[in-house]
Amino acid sequence: MIDFKRAIIISLAISINTSCVSFHSLNRELRVNENQWSNKDFIFSDISKELTKQKKINENWYGFNSNRSIPYFKLKNSRGKILGDHVIENEKFLVINLENDKKYKWKYHHKKENLLPSHIAILEDVENAKKLIGKSIWLNNIFSDTIFMGQPGSSFKKFQKVNVVDVKIYQNSKVDWPIWLEIDSKNDFNSYVRYNGKFRFHSRQNNYFIKNPIKKSWDKTSIEKIMEGKIEYGMNYEQVRASIGNPDILNNTSSRHGVSQQWIYGKNLSNRRYLVFENGRLSSM
Repeated sequence: MIDFKRAIIISLAISINTSCVSFHSLNRELRVNENQWSNKDFIFSDISKELTKQKKINENWYGFNSNRSIPYFKLKNSRGKILGDHVIENEKFLVINLENDKKYKWKYHHKKENLLPSHIAILEDVENAKKLIGKSIWLNNIFSDTIFMGQPGSSFKKFQKVNVVDVKIYQNSKVDWPIWLEIDSKNDFNSYVRYNGKFRFHSRQNNYFIKNPIKKSWDKTSIEKIMEGKIEYGMNYEQVRASIGNPDILNNTSSRHGVSQQWIYGKNLSNRRYLVFENGRLSSM
């Protein structure tokens, strides 16, 4: 009789303990808050050898209910859906759910951070990039290997018109899209330019243009200046942007004399460059 009562007590204890664990796990899942990427489908990108060796990418992914890190090679090329953010005390995590129904979390640098890890490619963005296949683009920055990857035997120039033939999911940087446009190099080794997303007007540069940035209506002197990366008084917005790129800061001012814009290049006060446009023309620098 005593053994029977003891068995019942042990059984109840196990049942209660199991219920607590299940409730705890369920409770943790309920604390996943939606963010700007919630319900977005994604894929873990292929990455460069340099990124493979970095500590953060191999020690910053964890099982959702675990503090044990997951090396990146176990996640690479896997697909899933972003669930949202999960906060535990003073730590914030991005939570994802893979196609095999396994959940993982990525530890943000701090609680206020809301940047998607650069090795995650949103499939909606990949599909938008594929819309450029078969179309022409005009190159911009071809001197940075985080923006342009040329192959042996290929030679390109700024503003050169090229054809997009495919899309590649790959990351060699800690920032920016892990999506590349493959361009026809007219040989056995095609080159790649990083996908741009929407056309940018300030803060960041455009990796390429979807229209020829050099207008036929522009005078020869202005075109020569632009090709050399120089500017002069009287240039309009498009000409300055084509020549030296987008400003880091853009300020608009309206007065009885018209509309003026101040373009600021450089994020540090010590090396900033200020341009002023009056009625759409460069008037001061």
